[in-house]
Amino acid sequence: MSTPGQLFLVICAFLCLIPGDALQCSVCVAMEEGGKCEMSTCEIDGEGQCIALIVYKAEEVFEKILGCSKKADVTCDATSDDPENGMHYKLKCCDESDLCNSKF
Repeated sequence: MSTPGQLFLVICAFLCLIPGDALQCSVCVAMEEGGKCEMSTCEIDGEGQCIALIVYKAEEVFEKILGCSKKADVTCDATSDDPENGMHYKLKCCDESDLCNSKF
């Protein structure tokens, strides 16, 4: 006969094997010259998504900012221009797999 403590441990072990609803996203807030970034990750629940803000200058990628965001907080596939500085901005979103924003 198992004790309540043993049963609790079995249930906890089982629940740890079930994937959660949390999505992991790549985080990069300061891309260095040459396109390198000190990467980390963030985790967001089912109401969130991974994002990538891509900044172009003279039609080349100037900077990328990667992270997590609530779906209600951003407009995916939004673009913006700053003609004064020659910058073009694109906001990309994804939620199909962990770290999906690292491919942008």
